[in-house]
Amino acid sequence: MNVGLIPAKGHSTRVPGKNIRLFHGKPIIAYTIETAFDAGIFDKVFVSTDSKKVSQIAEEYGADVIMRPDGLTVDTIGPVDIARYHLNAGELGKPDYICLLYATAPFMRAEDIRRGRRVARRRNTDFVVSVGVEPFHDAAQFLWCKAARLRRGAVEFDTTTALVKVPVSIDINSEDDW
Repeated sequence: MNVGLIPAKGHSTRVPGKNIRLFHGKPIIAYTIETAFDAGIFDKVFVSTDSKKVSQIAEEYGADVIMRPDGLTVDTIGPVDIARYHLNAGELGKPDYICLLYATAPFMRAEDIRRGRRVARRRNTDFVVSVGVEPFHDAAQFLWCKAARLRRGAVEFDTTTALVKVPVSIDINSEDDW
């Protein structure tokens, strides 16, 4: 079983309301939700949030919403921490893999998400990270995680982590990016 999880808190330090801000006519998170469904490989697509506005938009686009506790909304909590919390709380079901999908990656492609899953299964790796073309850098689009590894605790990427190159790696994360 594969689940998609989109972390999308209601506030942002750098760009207020960035997860629901309009980008070419629709909330930016809508692109990620639609791409997750277009990939056709998720048993469920979840949005983890602390915001009623984010949850309304997520539901409008067909995602299941999981409300996040206040302790998981601070800037020092990362997406992997959020995935581990929801996994251990039983809110994601019993997935084999969780794919963290970034809410501010409107150029993410369904075929790249599918390729990430194929790589994870073929290599039996714990993590698959989307990276931009050389020089390699985190493309901030998706991260496949083996659920069993997340349950065990601290996440450390190592030599078994696989990389999937994506053609466009623009993460909308500041006012200049808009």
